[in-house]
Amino acid sequence: MNPHISEKLESAPEPVTLADAFSYVADDLAAVEHLLQTELTSEASLILDVSRYLIDSGGKRFRPALHLLSARLLGLDDPIRYRTAAALECIHTASLLHDDVVDGASLRRGKPAANVVWGDHAAVLVGDFLLTTAVKWILETGDLSLTRKFASVCGSMAEGEAYQLNIARTRRLREDDYLHVVGLKTAELISLCCYSAAMMAKIDGHQFDALKKFGHCVGMAFQVVDDALDYCSETEELGKAIGKDLEEGKITLPMLYALDKADPSDKKVLESILSSDPLDLADLPQAQEIIHRYHGIDYALDHARRMIDDAGDSLQAFDPSPAKAALLQLADFTVSRSK
Repeated sequence: MNPHISEKLESAPEPVTLADAFSYVADDLAAVEHLLQTELTSEASLILDVSRYLIDSGGKRFRPALHLLSARLLGLDDPIRYRTAAALECIHTASLLHDDVVDGASLRRGKPAANVVWGDHAAVLVGDFLLTTAVKWILETGDLSLTRKFASVCGSMAEGEAYQLNIARTRRLREDDYLHVVGLKTAELISLCCYSAAMMAKIDGHQFDALKKFGHCVGMAFQVVDDALDYCSETEELGKAIGKDLEEGKITLPMLYALDKADPSDKKVLESILSSDPLDLADLPQAQEIIHRYHGIDYALDHARRMIDDAGDSLQAFDPSPAKAALLQLADFTVSRSK
């Protein structure tokens, strides 16, 4: 790991693993995996090849796990939950395909991005195919309100990407703007993973609100940590190109904090780097050094940890159970991970 990694990451005792959190729904996740392998089909070999390339490339299945654990928490055992979980994974995967085209990404999950292997046109088309497959699976729930929620969240994700593109052009951003984008692009879908189970179980009131808040806080923390890792991991470890956010003009929380706290000389250096067109990845080490010196990464991780504390507090609405414990483990993983 890069020496600029925060001590908060280096000293975290016995980080929670996905296996810890996933073990309680291992059979459910296997059912979702079977669904993705057997029913994600097309007569067009290109669509199948690209879909399989990303679906089978080692994704965490973080979102399906959240949905399945939330269902267990509420006592929901309807098999339709597998289709909902698979739909959530398809929406996430489609967003990765589309984002990689927009961002011109070269790596995804440690492998060449699909747009590099097959081209932008194929990546966009397969992303569209995955979205329509997700719609089909959600419609099979027969719940029109749930379908509307899924459509609304997909729209929010697109709005968040458009908002971020506009910010990248102007290179002007406040912390509130950044958090708004994170909410739209990441947290809304992760929140949906949780409260969609409540909708399916016909649960409303404080428990519905608790799951919605839990998912939102976990989603916010997940993206903030992801953005911090972009400045302090290695490409091989993170599975995507390091410093890509900076190269694309994305100003994330570590940079925002450093800009706010830096002395005039260091602030001028950072502003000069951000004003370059195009941005030069060779400037990353200097940006990393300044961000580290002003504790920008620590600030981002502290923010993420506060969000996870809030997530844990929200689950006080539920009695102790294996599902609740697993959800809390998954939340802890969000801020202990290194990729």
